[in-house]
Amino acid sequence: MNKLLEKIAWKTRKWNYTFHLFDMYLHDAQEAWGINFFSIGANMRHWSLFAFEFRLPNKTHVKRFTIDHWDIFFLRNLLWKQYDSLSDRALWNSRSMTAWDHFKLEILERLF
Repeated sequence: MNKLLEKIAWKTRKWNYTFHLFDMYLHDAQEAWGINFFSIGANMRHWSLFAFEFRLPNKTHVKRFTIDHWDIFFLRNLLWKQYDSLSDRALWNSRSMTAWDHFKLEILERLF
């Protein structure tokens, strides 16, 4: 039996998957409040059907309302990749950007 368990552990050593159906944060260890519904994680990336985590001001190290994490319909990682690409283009070669690219960058800057 021990040999079988060792073989399973060896075959699955590179797996990194998580699944959470529903999490609610009520002032957890990082002082976060929020909700996370149907979350899937793979290789240190997480996608959620709906996630919203925030911190409230406490007059010490959190000065104002802060949104720590959000995700709607598994779109956050896709939007982040677009934002990262557009911000790099704006930094290194802004003349190659179209008006539509500037508009998308302005919207994504407000989200992130």
